[in-house]
Amino acid sequence: MTVTKNGHEMAMHPAFGCVDDRTRRNIEEEQDKDNNYVGHEKRSSAGDDDCIPDSLTVRICPSTVKETDSRKDTVRNDRKGNFRYKSSAYIQNLAEISYDILHDSRWRISNKRLFQWERGDDMCSLIYLSRLFLEKEPVESPSPDAAHIDDDETFGRCMNLYSRLFHRKGPWFQIQDVFNRYYHTRDDNNQKLNHEQTDQDGTIFKQKRVETLDELKSSIARCMEDLCRLSKMGLIRTFQSEEECGFIIGEPGSKLLIEKDKMNLLSKVGGKADGVKNRLCTTENVILKQIKSQKSIIFHQKQKVLPIKRHLDDIILSKLVDLSMTQCKNDHLTMECLEALWQSVASHLNLDFDLFTCFRLREGPLLTLRRACRLYLCAGDGPGSMRFTGANAWIVVHETKENLVVRHQQQRTLLKGVCNLPEPPTVSLWHQVEFHGLKHRMGLSHYSFIENYSRVKSSCVERHLNDKNTRNWIQVFRSHSDFHFWEFCAEIRCVLDYLIEWNRMILYADRKLSPKRRPKSKDVAMRHNLQPCMEEPFCILCVEVRASFLQNMLTLCGFDVIDTSLVQKKIETIIQNCLHEPSLSNEARTEASTIDIFQTDAERAIAVFGIICHQVLLHRLQKVSHDEMESFLKRPWLRHLHPESVLAYIVWDCIDIIERRGFYCLAINMLETILFGFCTVGETVDFRKFIHGTIERPMVSRFAQLLLSRRVRGKALERLLIDKKHATRQQFRGSTNRNKKRKVCNELDEFTTQCIRSVTSVASIPFSFIRKFCRRLKLPILRLFGDIWSIEMLELGIRLYQTITNEKSTMVQEEWAPKTDLSIANALLCDKNKSGKRCSFVSSEESDGINYTRSLNVEELAMEEYVAGRLPKEETDEIHQRHLGQWTGWHCEGVHVRVLFRLLCHSLLRSTYLDEQPEAHLEQLTVFLNSYQAAPLDLHVAHAAISKDVNDNASKTYIRGFYERRRKEIDCFLRRLEQISPQELSDLVFDSVLARVEELKSLGNKFTKDLSLYKDYQQVRTLSMLAAGFGGKLLASMFRSLCFDYRHYGAGLPDLLLVRALAHNSIKAHDEKESSNIIDLSEWIGEVFHSIDNSHAGLLYDADDEFLGASLNERQAKSSKTSPKELDKDLEDYVPQRLILSYNGCPVTVECMFVEVKSHNDKLDGRQEDWLNIIDNHGHARVCKFQSTTIKTRKSL
Repeated sequence: MTVTKNGHEMAMHPAFGCVDDRTRRNIEEEQDKDNNYVGHEKRSSAGDDDCIPDSLTVRICPSTVKETDSRKDTVRNDRKGNFRYKSSAYIQNLAEISYDILHDSRWRISNKRLFQWERGDDMCSLIYLSRLFLEKEPVESPSPDAAHIDDDETFGRCMNLYSRLFHRKGPWFQIQDVFNRYYHTRDDNNQKLNHEQTDQDGTIFKQKRVETLDELKSSIARCMEDLCRLSKMGLIRTFQSEEECGFIIGEPGSKLLIEKDKMNLLSKVGGKADGVKNRLCTTENVILKQIKSQKSIIFHQKQKVLPIKRHLDDIILSKLVDLSMTQCKNDHLTMECLEALWQSVASHLNLDFDLFTCFRLREGPLLTLRRACRLYLCAGDGPGSMRFTGANAWIVVHETKENLVVRHQQQRTLLKGVCNLPEPPTVSLWHQVEFHGLKHRMGLSHYSFIENYSRVKSSCVERHLNDKNTRNWIQVFRSHSDFHFWEFCAEIRCVLDYLIEWNRMILYADRKLSPKRRPKSKDVAMRHNLQPCMEEPFCILCVEVRASFLQNMLTLCGFDVIDTSLVQKKIETIIQNCLHEPSLSNEARTEASTIDIFQTDAERAIAVFGIICHQVLLHRLQKVSHDEMESFLKRPWLRHLHPESVLAYIVWDCIDIIERRGFYCLAINMLETILFGFCTVGETVDFRKFIHGTIERPMVSRFAQLLLSRRVRGKALERLLIDKKHATRQQFRGSTNRNKKRKVCNELDEFTTQCIRSVTSVASIPFSFIRKFCRRLKLPILRLFGDIWSIEMLELGIRLYQTITNEKSTMVQEEWAPKTDLSIANALLCDKNKSGKRCSFVSSEESDGINYTRSLNVEELAMEEYVAGRLPKEETDEIHQRHLGQWTGWHCEGVHVRVLFRLLCHSLLRSTYLDEQPEAHLEQLTVFLNSYQAAPLDLHVAHAAISKDVNDNASKTYIRGFYERRRKEIDCFLRRLEQISPQELSDLVFDSVLARVEELKSLGNKFTKDLSLYKDYQQVRTLSMLAAGFGGKLLASMFRSLCFDYRHYGAGLPDLLLVRALAHNSIKAHDEKESSNIIDLSEWIGEVFHSIDNSHAGLLYDADDEFLGASLNERQAKSSKTSPKELDKDLEDYVPQRLILSYNGCPVTVECMFVEVKSHNDKLDGRQEDWLNIIDNHGHARVCKFQSTTIKTRKSL
């Protein structure tokens, strides 16, 4: 595809831009030349096109700045030390990403790179940055050649500026701001501090920094020199025209100039001073309007707008002049001096550049660098994080033409005090992205899997690249089209996340501003008054934009012309029926079938996105080859880099809105596609064959089983059964044909039964959903299972039945249920009709002079009951065997269990263990895709099997997840853990934390600010006590569950973790109640228990942010209550003592109990029930249920 621009042909990339033919010819000429870049090795290996066109290349010449003696001494000292510009954390962060994307064989297609000049990718930034990457930072400068060091440092200095600007919001910057940030205030070597002086009143003070004029000129010259070099290298640009300058400066919401400078600039181009401030506050670009309407005295026909760049340069340069006046007492710079300084720098570099004071990173290299960063960060985050959370890299990379920021600010102003709308999906969010490599280099976080990652250089595997099997194991993407389509899906993912959150907040604001509470200025419903802020390519409610969007998407999919036309027509038909005819079926049309029932434009856009992605996914699954399916089945931990998986998650997130608005048949179609790979609505099929995936293409069903996580598959199957029931009711609404209705209901029950039998044998969904389906049918579980047993139930020891004694003292079996402690408590806000509403309670304790200034939540009330010993009510309960109450604990929802899993199972997570599979050593290359992963990628791949026949165990193929790949090592470790004594468990935790502290101290003092390390070190005695209280068997059973399915069992643990320690007076009298005493934990353990006096009823809180590889809530970024200021302490300030299970010479026993708390309007979740089942095998776990008293109950009392 070619277009014409300025008389030259342009090779257009289908999605990401273009490069002119002249530049491409320069590239081809340069590819046969050696790279003579000063200070770097020659790279002439096959496939490494690290050459840049002559038009974008600048030779690094010696610096033009005449250094003062102090500066020379500084440079000389820097050479002796470790610091060099290219060792900056900002440079090395981007340099490592660029180097890996360009040179690591994982990111290649055969022997070609993912990014190529020929495909329209401007690779200037990637190539320049990759040349600065230091795999191991040298202790000393490697070369004694001073000229080499000067040239290398000059290049590093200008790239350091580029790296700093990349991490800032931008996009436009001014030279005065850049100079103050990076060349003046931060350059302490060029600044001198006078000695302390005493004022007349005896007060000691320090004078401000004093700088000579020569030093100031030297700093400004270095800044100008770096800007010239970056401009010549093609990495930055200034305004291309006077009109663009006026548009950028006067754009509403632009922060390039402050309002005072805007008023000054407007007055210089003929704007009236009166009312200028009010005009600038409007949404109109008054500066652009002024330069277009005002004509200069000497007017040329070609001059369409009034020149403004010169006035802008004067305003910004005047700030540098003012700076020199404040810093230099005797002399200062002038405008003419600054212009002459620029000309001197440009002439020495042989550059013909006019002075510019405003600039931005050039769009082409910036776009490519952002794409590389997104790929690198998303790959490392893994399949556990596939949504934009505000800090990860599932974000757009293209800049918007429309000013969405202004529209967003207007909406936030309108809803001020009501809700906070999410920021629109623009590149302005890139400054919020969390770069793990940058955090590591700054010492803010240490990643434990750095040693597990090793680069696969092309020279090492070049002889294997022709081997198709080996290439499929090493390389992530199979083709460039797959990579570009994944990028397109990532853009949709970010936009959809914004639409879902925007719609949720708008509906909340509409409910909050009800007609009775809505002020007169907001008398129109919010959902009708506002629209989401979206750029043109994603405004798919417009027919023309939607047609263009579909064309681009289907082209990237690789569909031919016929398939593209058929898919487009089908999608458009479904969209028109959905937006204008929201009937459930052709047989059930209501009078309101021509009314659009969607409440907001965001809901309409979400539905359209869901329809498009569903049809594309359906047709793509039909076209997928057998080799692609097998590759996905072998590496399921790469599902976050498969476009089919991204599309499946997009469809899943859209189903909620479609269901709410009554489109059940459409939702059924979508659910069947993401679950089974095909849909059969309206067809008569055998449910048994349908479930087993034996219709036409059995591999499609196996392929679809890996698109979603195991927990999401369980939710999707539950929604499918519910939607089928709703659709059946709607279909026979008002019908008198009861026989047909009964037949359809029986078929639905048979479908549910076959679903249960199918998913049970392979554990493709969590067992908690299977139990829920059985209860929905009101049939015993064993009757539905028949001779089939659940893999999950057998591996984790989940019990189906329990033996109890009835009233007649007879032993009977009934379905297992957790122990439940019942209590009566009436909430202050009794929300019987408001599900999900938090309840507040009043304390039942006597105050005794203590004034409680607030109400209690349900967890605090439960803690109060257990501390006082009022729960459990039966005195014969095993919890009361030794003492009543006196518990202390946390409302943590299992955070301590996950911390102990991270500490004690560290060897399993970092394991390079290879099982009997012949390709096991190749699997490890894609389990770790970069150095800064929070967990191995396969940790979020649950243990399950894929089977063609439910009754044939020999046909099962186990998914290569974390549990399957490390099964032998996990079994061996957990067997040893079960046999360890409590004291040995306590020592094991202490040694694990201490080993990690020593490891990080050996790497440098900067890692003492690591957040997780700091928290582990500060609570090591507490963790040791909890491990001893759990015991080896309970820890082994909980750890096995986390290894089996970390994504599912990583959450759902009981709300409260209660603990108490008993000191025994004599070893022989353990069974006697009087032989033990409760220990004061604040005295024995210390640490967090010192704050128990400030917590009500001994309840401690802990942030639930301990989740490996993702966040517990996928729609929120990880957060912590720990302030960075608290981490300024050196770890040497606090040296904990090893915990000994002894107190005043008496042996100590630690008791732990897990409690799930439920109020009267809350129910026990299936996952929570499974956790209580697992914990109750070897520990104490129960439910605390608060009931409300009804009128009849009160009368009886």
